[in-house]
Amino acid sequence: MRLILSSEGVRNTIMTNENGQVLYKTSAPFHFGARTTTLYKVIPNAGPDDMRDHLEVIREIEWHLTGSSVMRLHGQEMMTDTFIPRHGIRGR
Repeated sequence: MRLILSSEGVRNTIMTNENGQVLYKTSAPFHFGARTTTLYKVIPNAGPDDMRDHLEVIREIEWHLTGSSVMRLHGQEMMTDTFIPRHGIRGR
């Protein structure tokens, strides 16, 4: 499956399939301190009377400038340094 992003910034974008159907959405509101990116999966509406799709949180990433960032998936927390190795001068 090919995903098409609504913008180049992956922290705030809508992902659609080739037919234009919205499948995922990411959101990372700006604020000082730890920044969190939330990944939502679009759940299709329940029936013809329900015209709104529903969003289900499937993943959160809490970005840290120093130390490992934290990824939450299905109630479990994982430190990003266990599966994303640091490299380069800035370590990212």
